[in-house]
Amino acid sequence: MGPPGRRLVEFGGSVLSEHGLAFARVAAGRLHSRPGTVPFVLCAKTDEPWMAMPKKSAPEFQQMLAWLATELIYARAEFTIVRGLRRIDQAVRNAAPIFFEMTLGVCADSVLLHVARLFDHRRGSVSIHTLLSAALDNAGTFKHGTPADVRKAVAEARVSISSLSPILNAIHHRRNQTVAHSAPEPILDPRRYVQQGRVSYRELGVLLTQTGIILNRFSQLYRGALLPLDLPGANDYRNALDLIALSLNAARGKATTP
Repeated sequence: MGPPGRRLVEFGGSVLSEHGLAFARVAAGRLHSRPGTVPFVLCAKTDEPWMAMPKKSAPEFQQMLAWLATELIYARAEFTIVRGLRRIDQAVRNAAPIFFEMTLGVCADSVLLHVARLFDHRRGSVSIHTLLSAALDNAGTFKHGTPADVRKAVAEARVSISSLSPILNAIHHRRNQTVAHSAPEPILDPRRYVQQGRVSYRELGVLLTQTGIILNRFSQLYRGALLPLDLPGANDYRNALDLIALSLNAARGKATTP
């Protein structure tokens, strides 16, 4: 069972945390915890720990769907934080400029890494591309759509991904040059690096939205339900900003009091 107050949902025969990361990591047979996630979940049908279950040669479709949904959940949450920190009051930013600048940079890089994993082209990786291939291979197992529906959804998803190619190419360029690796090209030709890796916040928002549409289309066909793609509390950074603003206002009040 999960911690008190945390609702668990059933997905593919296993107990999954609605909170985000844990349900995908556990669904894939791998325990992986982060702050705010369930560190240990039991299989709903057997009450045996997932770590004790036999290993499989390849993840099942529903496991890949949960894994990718989790990548998107965290990408969306971190994108929310990035957008929020860019808009904070200058006085609040000046209270800890290095902290805010570094937090903003780390969260922005993390969003790019999540997206790069979601659309990884490497053979053997769990990505959107792998999910689409698995959907075609398992089209007859979808309980809320016919094989023709699944094939149509795959074709539409690939068209959507193709339209996102310029954004994805820029993200993969940044990931390979500086975010995940340290290539010499950005040092030798920084202007070219910036040009080829340029991604606007609007474009990144469109990409995350379209990715959610693709995953939810297959979730509806396979499970008959939408995925919970919003991480509860993703906006709680505002609480910290409000406390800093209140502290600054109180300090100003004391300074002006005769």
